[in-house]
Amino acid sequence: MEENKEILNASPQPAPTGIQTEDPNGINIGGWLILFAIGIVITPFRVGFVLYQIISNITVPGVWQAITTPGMEAYHPLWQPIITAEIGVNTLIVITAVFIAVLFFLRKKIVPLAIIIYLLFSMVFVSLDYIFSNMIPAVSQANGKDMQGSISVIQAVGICLIWVPYFIISKRVKKTFVK
Repeated sequence: MEENKEILNASPQPAPTGIQTEDPNGINIGGWLILFAIGIVITPFRVGFVLYQIISNITVPGVWQAITTPGMEAYHPLWQPIITAEIGVNTLIVITAVFIAVLFFLRKKIVPLAIIIYLLFSMVFVSLDYIFSNMIPAVSQANGKDMQGSISVIQAVGICLIWVPYFIISKRVKKTFVK
């Protein structure tokens, strides 16, 4: 009889739905973070492909020599430092994106700051690369025709305008990256 009174006085519990929205260590990755997760997983492959294209183009026999040897028709003094910087920085971006992706899925507390720094660095690099590359007449002419360099800068700025404030303000971000 005493047991029946306890059962009657107990507050009703909601039926389990099978969908877990929160775990003991914070909120699961969801909402807009899913879009960022997809982007950060794709980034190493996308930038890796760009690296492959750069290296493939400069390893064609005679190309590197033609663009870096004074007196050659295709020579410009900025070719070597720009290509070297692109290879180095894009390699760094691939490594950093992989590192951030791992920390992201482990939901480490440092992730929002790391992402903000990563995005701002990428935007500055893309912008500087565009500015200095356009100092080479052949690149400037190509950019004038297809607008790809301008589009890359606009994309980098747009990504920062969307994601940097999100990672600063979002309650979901604050509740997700807690470890």
